[in-house]
Amino acid sequence: MGVDSQNPMYQLFLPDWDQLRDTYRGERVVKDANLKYLPATAGMIEDGIQNTNQLGFKNYTAMKVRARFPDSVREAVEATIGKAREEHHGAGIWWHTLLRRTAGIAPPWNVGFGLAALSESRQTATNG
Repeated sequence: MGVDSQNPMYQLFLPDWDQLRDTYRGERVVKDANLKYLPATAGMIEDGIQNTNQLGFKNYTAMKVRARFPDSVREAVEATIGKAREEHHGAGIWWHTLLRRTAGIAPPWNVGFGLAALSESRQTATNG
């Protein structure tokens, strides 16, 4: 039997981690989330967005095709990983594993490392 409760801090930041993970994965994932990240205008809703034959849905689909999403989050993560590798070789490998653990960004408490392993890898990185 598993544990059904979640830490309140985890629950508080979970939407942010989900958004970071989606934006790290790129434009296609953001666009596939539909209304979550690309809200419809009032006119689209008024023209009907629920049915694929309605004008509002067609306009929303056209807007989604035209929309461009920059890969700023991915670029920032890759730059951070590169900087960590450059400055602290061991720490860079640790961060690389940590940030890419779940094909994107994962909260440190949800990547499969125990506290002992994190502490040990951090000591190894700082002591060489």
